[in-house]
Amino acid sequence: MNGSNLPAADPASIAADARVVRLTTRLLMLIPAGFVGFVVSSFLLMGADSCRADSTTLLCSTAAQWWIVWLPPIGAAMGMAAGGTLGAVLNGRGRPVGAGIALGWWVFAAAEFTTWILLRN
Repeated sequence: MNGSNLPAADPASIAADARVVRLTTRLLMLIPAGFVGFVVSSFLLMGADSCRADSTTLLCSTAAQWWIVWLPPIGAAMGMAAGGTLGAVLNGRGRPVGAGIALGWWVFAAAEFTTWILLRN
């Protein structure tokens, strides 16, 4: 006992709690990243090309414009889900959660790269 009625903290549970906090805070940063990607994509889409009635470019299609605007927040949500799942599995095995954090950000980066490719066509 440590002089109070509280039991002594288990070092393994403290480490597991620290991993959960680290995973949560790092993956929650994908929320503002997804929002910024949404806003930036909207502005880039408006300034990318002037679409006329006879335009046949991919950028002028309604479906491509929808994907350009919504892919960043979808990528952020998918990154949080994938990274959180992998991080939870790793944390349950007592391993570092860095791979889960990296996976989450890689999924978001892939969505941003896809958005950029759609803007370039």
